[in-house]
Amino acid sequence: MQKDPLQLGFSVQSFAQVTISDVIAFGAINFHLFSPSLQAAYQSNFINGILKSNSIAASVQNQITWDMVVNGKNPLFSLFCQQQLGWTYDLAARQGTVAPSFLVGAIWQTSFF
Repeated sequence: MQKDPLQLGFSVQSFAQVTISDVIAFGAINFHLFSPSLQAAYQSNFINGILKSNSIAASVQNQITWDMVVNGKNPLFSLFCQQQLGWTYDLAARQGTVAPSFLVGAIWQTSFF
């Protein structure tokens, strides 16, 4: 009989990110073409209280945003597209992966105060 038949565990994660907003932007049409960022991460995974894996990661990203509805200089509704190239290295398995990602979405900002 196993102590935890589902083998549920917990993770410890830490992230750091640096973003430079609006390197290339067209203010007249509220279009933000180049807002790059760098991210670094560390993660440890545990099952039954035993360390099972450690991994480190790094990625470079960009976000393109069009603020469709603005109130003064504050965007209220925006469409965005994020592009990312990430690298992850599993310290226990001693192998790494490189993977691109692409995400599109919308942001609706509101204030209750």
